[in-house]
Amino acid sequence: MLICFPGASLLALCWTLRLVFVPGHRSGWATTGLVIVWLAGLFAAAGCGYLVSRVFRYRSPAAPSNS
Repeated sequence: MLICFPGASLLALCWTLRLVFVPGHRSGWATTGLVIVWLAGLFAAAGCGYLVSRVFRYRSPAAPSNS
């Protein structure tokens, strides 16, 4: 699950890293928009990774039961 969900997101973020952060032939507004969307994707990938890790933690045999 870690490879499917946050792993694919991190791969896409790494793939677009140069496009977003290397200055090119675009306006400052376009660059600002790309950076904001890229950072939102980074936070979403981090949140997804955290939630998937919680699933693994609560499914482990050592996890306390609530019943």
